[in-house]
Amino acid sequence: MPSAYYLQCLLLSLLFLKHLSRFMCIFVSHQYNNKLSKALCAYDEDLIYSDIFHGYNPLVLPIASENESQVVIEFGMSMILLVNVDEKNQILQTNVWLTMSWKDPYLRWNPADYNMIKDIRVPVKHIWVPDVVLFNNADGHYEVSFYSNVMVESDGTILWVPPAIYKSSCTIDVENFPFDEQTCLLVFGSWTYTHQEVYLTFYKNKKFIELQDYSYSGVWDIIDVPGIVHDSGSKLTFCIKIKRKPLFYTVLFGIPTMMMAYLSVFVFYLPAGASEKITLSINLLLALVVFMLLISKILPSNSNTLPLIAKYLLLTFILDIMAIIMTVIILNIYFRRPNCSRLPSWARSLFLVYLPRVLLMKRPATQRNSVVEYIAKNCDNQICLINELSKRVSPKEALSNESKQSVNDDVKQMFNNNTNTNTNNNNNNNNNNNNNNTADVKITLPELLDQPGNFHDSIFNLNTVNFQMLNQVLISTDQIFDHFRRVRSTEAVREEWRFVSLVLDRLLLYVFFGITLGGTAHIFFQIPNLFLRVDQRETIERIYAQYATQEDCPGKANTANVALYLALCSEDEDRLMIDLFRGYNSLVQPIANANSTPLLLRFGLQLILLINLDEKNQIMHTNVWLTLKWYDFQMRWNPVNYGEIRQIRVATDKVWLPDIVLFNNADGNYEVSYHSNVVIDHDGKMLWVPPAIYKSSCIIDVEYFPFDEQVCTLLFGSWTYNEREIILSFNDGVEGVDLQDYSFSSIWDIIEAPAVLTRQKSRIEFRIRVRRKSLFYTVVLIIPTVLMAFLSMMVFYLPACAVTVIIINVFFRGPTTHRMPQWVRHTFLDFLPKMLMMKRPKRVSKQPYYGCVDTFRRNNASRLNVPQPQQSYLDANESIQTVPQYSVPDHQSSESFAYYQLAGQYPLTREACKAIEAIEYISEHLRTDEEYQYVAMVIDRLLLYIFFGVTLGGTVGVLLSAPNVFEFVDQAQIVSRLSLLYRGET
Repeated sequence: MPSAYYLQCLLLSLLFLKHLSRFMCIFVSHQYNNKLSKALCAYDEDLIYSDIFHGYNPLVLPIASENESQVVIEFGMSMILLVNVDEKNQILQTNVWLTMSWKDPYLRWNPADYNMIKDIRVPVKHIWVPDVVLFNNADGHYEVSFYSNVMVESDGTILWVPPAIYKSSCTIDVENFPFDEQTCLLVFGSWTYTHQEVYLTFYKNKKFIELQDYSYSGVWDIIDVPGIVHDSGSKLTFCIKIKRKPLFYTVLFGIPTMMMAYLSVFVFYLPAGASEKITLSINLLLALVVFMLLISKILPSNSNTLPLIAKYLLLTFILDIMAIIMTVIILNIYFRRPNCSRLPSWARSLFLVYLPRVLLMKRPATQRNSVVEYIAKNCDNQICLINELSKRVSPKEALSNESKQSVNDDVKQMFNNNTNTNTNNNNNNNNNNNNNNTADVKITLPELLDQPGNFHDSIFNLNTVNFQMLNQVLISTDQIFDHFRRVRSTEAVREEWRFVSLVLDRLLLYVFFGITLGGTAHIFFQIPNLFLRVDQRETIERIYAQYATQEDCPGKANTANVALYLALCSEDEDRLMIDLFRGYNSLVQPIANANSTPLLLRFGLQLILLINLDEKNQIMHTNVWLTLKWYDFQMRWNPVNYGEIRQIRVATDKVWLPDIVLFNNADGNYEVSYHSNVVIDHDGKMLWVPPAIYKSSCIIDVEYFPFDEQVCTLLFGSWTYNEREIILSFNDGVEGVDLQDYSFSSIWDIIEAPAVLTRQKSRIEFRIRVRRKSLFYTVVLIIPTVLMAFLSMMVFYLPACAVTVIIINVFFRGPTTHRMPQWVRHTFLDFLPKMLMMKRPKRVSKQPYYGCVDTFRRNNASRLNVPQPQQSYLDANESIQTVPQYSVPDHQSSESFAYYQLAGQYPLTREACKAIEAIEYISEHLRTDEEYQYVAMVIDRLLLYIFFGVTLGGTVGVLLSAPNVFEFVDQAQIVSRLSLLYRGET
């Protein structure tokens, strides 16, 4: 009894001191506003800490009665800064402030009892906080960046405002780049609690992201920021709709690309024969390739849609390729030689008559000199007369005086008749020059015939001269005459080809300009809100006005349909934890004894996002959720003894966890990214579902890139326990990766994802087979490469004098340096032209040409009684190609050698031998030049066919060697089929 009395006195004394201190604190606070008053009042706050946290367990869900079956979390978010939008890796980086508010019935007090203190600040680790994380995290930082203090009010209201810098995955739609709009999601939810335990709703009914403290971005404009609650309140999603400011990319990409597109059109306005046409086109082609590489570095390899800028670059690239091809054709036409090809009649009508009228082009009139000038007027009459005499007089017969006199008279008459045609035209000149030429008298051939002993005797001693030699000289002379005659006719034909190339140039100028203009307009008209200007301040005000008119949402969910009966009060749960963890050692493996069977660990892997597959570093980057289930015989209780509590959640450092790691890790993060709570059932079942961002090594096989398939593995196992201590098994019988919550990738399609147990079930290996979506690389790499491969063949369609080293060497060969072997002549002038269906034009003009001597005889046949020869050395219907071939004298030898070689056969002077040799050399040189040019053209055509066949065959072979190149993948159907397959369902 005395002891009880003393105890009551002690309690009364303490109560008196408590009220006395409160009175003093109130009195001092009203009288003095100094540090002493604050120190005295801090005592009341300390009393609040002591009272409300006595017996408080931060692991227990704050539910106090049967009427409350769940905790309502009011969740809000304020955006401070839009840090970055990484289009390449499809990551949104934001600086946000989270706001979470809920009721904790165990953290309440009466302010009147504690000096009217209505709120306190406590560290977050001292109270229960919801494990709300960002589900679509991309860097493994699921939690907030800074754990700020929690403000606790006297009515149990908890307010926590932690800051965070999040990197979230965001599917980038680059179709309208750089005029694109993106919608990125931030998905928040409780990691371990269901919607029946934790319900999420908007803070103060703000169904949007707070933008009051937002700092404007220089790259993006915010259009809308709504919020959505789904899955019965277990998750909350904020949608950030942003629009790119296109000025930078318009100046950097849009305008230069458009200018290059139109610049490629003006290639056809350059002169038709200018080599700068191809130079300009090639330079534009290289610039477009550089722009494509820049686009591929900036934008993701998204094969769901193509960016408009990539479409425009591809259009410009194709037009430039076509411009180069057409330029090559135009140059080929411009430099065509009549001795290699002639203008067909249909082409003459189309390009010389019809198209010039349509294109309003007028062909300039040409003045042509008569070819007859090259036939008779410039022919040396003395040489022709000698040849005529050689026809009439046989070198082996002796002439009588009568025959000599007859020939003498005929020669005089022939010469006089021929020279009379030009007398009238030269009378004035002759009269003016008679006085000046008295000293220089020119003796004509008739005068020589009248003088005995001079030329008269020489003419009739021609039996000593080899008339075949003179005839050969005249044949060579006629070939020279024919060459110059053909040069003038060739120029006329060349002018036709050049005008055809000019018409093609003008036609293609209009066609390419129309295509470029139409393509540009079509691309830009596809862009939504192209000319829309965004005022960020007005947009934010509109958002506030829009969501301020919406109706309030319910404070919490309807609890009538709650299926799970939760804890009645925290005392039972607190007592349960005390009993469970009394004497529990979290370092000991939960097996009864050393001789027990190995611990069975059920392991599952759920793929959420395939973030990236780095081919260069051979690393696969994935966002996964692990599922680990096992039995802990020490974690069992009877729910009847603990208020029907059947499930609790504890921190990972309180219980034993298997040390499961990723063996083929590539960045050193072997463990999970976030240590979530462990869910414990009353029968000892342990459930742990930690999220993880893994970078695993993956051997990349790029043989069939970009139509490749890759098989990457994720190898899991215990780091310290062997197969005699822990064996692995599939979770719920799913023998593969769970793809139920998988977000489809825009670059890769998952084909299959099976799992196998290895090393006596001590390790589990997940094999993820993915196939690349090839559309992006087809546009950026495959199509340009194929076009450039076929463009390289057009080199051999250029004029033969402007191609490769070997063909130029053949084209400019001549008889002075090279002799054409017989096998070359047979192969390139006979066999290959027939095989390549090439026809060499004949060298005969439209008007028949009979040679110098025959033309002279035919023009004077009416005056001379001269019989026509049986067959001339150059018949009218015979091509010059049929002229007998004669060897070219070796000009590298000495002059004396050539002289003695000719003089030994013919009684000629040294000067005569040199003249004969020069005439034969000129004739042979002209003929051999044309043959080598035709050989170069044949080689050109042959290489064109060869390279076309090799390029076509190689392209088809490479494309067909890629497996499943034309197979379409329906990712949704495959994921559904794999989910049923791995779960054992049909």
